[in-house]
Amino acid sequence: MRKILLLLTSLFTLAASAQDPVVSITTVVANQKSKVSSYTMSWLLGVPDDPNTWTVENFNNNQNNTTWNDIRCGRKENTSVARITTNFAISAAVDKVSVKMIPYMKTADKYKLNSLKLQVCENLEFADGSYTEYTASYTNPTAQATVIDVDIPVSAPKANCYYRLVFDCASASNNGFCAVKSVSYYGVAEAGSVAAPVIALGDNNMVSISQADGADIYYTVDESVPTSAATKYTAPFAITGVTTVKAIAVLNGKDSPVTTKVIKPNTVSDIATFIQMANTDITKINTPVTAIYKNGSYMWIKDNAGSYLLSYGNIDGVTSVTNGDVYSFISGTYKDQYGIPEILPTAIGEKTAGTPVDPIEVESFEDLGTDMVNQYIRIEGVSIVAATAPNYTATDANGTTCTLRNVFTNATYNDVLEVPEGDGFTVYGFVSLYKTASATTIQINPIKFEGGQVMETVATPVFTPEDGSELKAGDVITIECATEGASIYFTTENETPTVDSQKYTGPISFTEPVTIKAIAIKDGMLDSDVATATYTLYVEGSHKAMIDFREGGNALEIADNKEIAINNEVTTDGGVNDLNGVNFTNGPVQLSISKGEGSTDPKWWKETNGNDVRCYKNNVVTLKLVENGYKITEVEFLQVSGSTSWATTITCVPADGTWSAKTWKAPATSLVNEFTMTLGAATRIACVNVTYVEDNNGSAGVDDVVVDNSDAPVEYYNLQGIRVNADNLTPGIYVRRQGTEVTKILVK
Repeated sequence: MRKILLLLTSLFTLAASAQDPVVSITTVVANQKSKVSSYTMSWLLGVPDDPNTWTVENFNNNQNNTTWNDIRCGRKENTSVARITTNFAISAAVDKVSVKMIPYMKTADKYKLNSLKLQVCENLEFADGSYTEYTASYTNPTAQATVIDVDIPVSAPKANCYYRLVFDCASASNNGFCAVKSVSYYGVAEAGSVAAPVIALGDNNMVSISQADGADIYYTVDESVPTSAATKYTAPFAITGVTTVKAIAVLNGKDSPVTTKVIKPNTVSDIATFIQMANTDITKINTPVTAIYKNGSYMWIKDNAGSYLLSYGNIDGVTSVTNGDVYSFISGTYKDQYGIPEILPTAIGEKTAGTPVDPIEVESFEDLGTDMVNQYIRIEGVSIVAATAPNYTATDANGTTCTLRNVFTNATYNDVLEVPEGDGFTVYGFVSLYKTASATTIQINPIKFEGGQVMETVATPVFTPEDGSELKAGDVITIECATEGASIYFTTENETPTVDSQKYTGPISFTEPVTIKAIAIKDGMLDSDVATATYTLYVEGSHKAMIDFREGGNALEIADNKEIAINNEVTTDGGVNDLNGVNFTNGPVQLSISKGEGSTDPKWWKETNGNDVRCYKNNVVTLKLVENGYKITEVEFLQVSGSTSWATTITCVPADGTWSAKTWKAPATSLVNEFTMTLGAATRIACVNVTYVEDNNGSAGVDDVVVDNSDAPVEYYNLQGIRVNADNLTPGIYVRRQGTEVTKILVK
């Protein structure tokens, strides 16, 4: 089995034909040596037990999950550069490198790989100007997740060189949009050439050097160029700090190219050295560390030397800690998160009970400095008010302010921390930073609050008439607050009101459609929630019909087939009922949702967040008038809170209406008696509001209806359509209406 594995990966296999690579590597999980879940780490790729490895930077391997079996780069909302570098010189003169890859995993990221370049260098340092660069040319496939082979020709092939692939990624809609499945290097081995040695770092800072042909190896650790007079390699040796190791192989009187590798220790004795070393390869902090606090991915630790560190990321078997839990070691990679030192953990030692870490007592926020980042602190007498979420402004007893940044707000990933607002609190937390291009600001990540007086919140303002009302010009709107002594401020331009907005001093006269937002404020109390009310202009003869599928709605009562339409309590199938063929009639308006060709029956669905109707692709929603004398002017669709299922492609009849959010409006000059929409995708509908107005020309196809107009009142209108008093008609032409009979009359 071992021989088969080596044959499949073809590592350092001489070319059997012009089509065989001299070296290749696949990115299947069997060859991935690190469980990686971020796009900011450096790690090794290579066949198990083989000294020849590739360094990959800023690639994620999904924790070696076989659902990928590749490595992926590219970041959501961030530009990035990812690299794949041979850690060994290839003895053959490589004339082509082929990358089997998927340029984009999702359609939204089709053109997000800016470029793919190959850099060729005679040493592993790849210093500026020391390498030759080639740019790949390829065509993006038309379909996402399509595997393509990208060939990069090398016009000036040389033996014994190192190769680095550089993926320049634009900011994308998704992480990991570019996947790499294998890399193959093609060329012809130079006769009699000596392969360069391979330098590798093993456990406990032990450096080993190997060579494929069993040649003698000579090395230096003082930056000098090695010759056969340098130290001969006979066994692994230890390093104690960052070391530049250079080595050559000598065979039959011929020297190989020099291999150079800058090595950082992978085992350190304390947190301070780990931070100083800033090693992005996996490093073991080989000393007991005490866990202080853990919440979700965040865990702060401290060593016996007094240094603090934030461990960010999941650790197998560690779901919670008690302050004082001691772990025999922790391993991971270093990350500078905007000036905050972190370890991205990969392993942790055995746990024993220890002594809890006490917080550092701080008198004032002025005492905090950048040298205290990640330290555990406690400060008394703090006043707290909310700022821009998730930040709060904290003020100490001396009047000095500091930002509290609550990183524990998402219940999916953390135990949510509630931050109180008020005075006199004792705050426990960890010193953090907010870093921009121009400044670095101290912050605190709070974890606990004690004491203090929580401020009461001003009552939310109340509008009269209520939100959604139709008003006539001249109607008045009042705003009241139940908190005595509170002042109300409001806006009419859909802006969030503040104390700088217009102050409410009395009723507001309604003149046109408007959205009013109001807030109530009182000294010594928290500002109220913002209240919002939207008012529309009442149109003479305008009416609304609601078909409401929500809990407590009217849909069942107005259904023509209650046995089918009834929405049962939740059952094993979700409590659903097919609504195909059921009509819901409210006044002159009738709603039906039909299955449509090749689609699924619409269903009434009862859920914890509210009832609604599940419509599917090609379902047809029809709203029509079943009485004469009206026309449809507007159809509004409402959804239950949290629902996001709404088709972006909808075919409407008539087609000349307009959409605003989920509201359709009929053309001003049209006489619409029926509106249909065919859905292009799954859609959830909780309620439908239909606005219709009286129109003598409106016809719903209701014919042969005998109407007795003898008892109907008589009305008169001038030619401008304005109703006039029958007892005070001046000479002219008028329209006389009695019931359904309309005639013109001349008054002399």
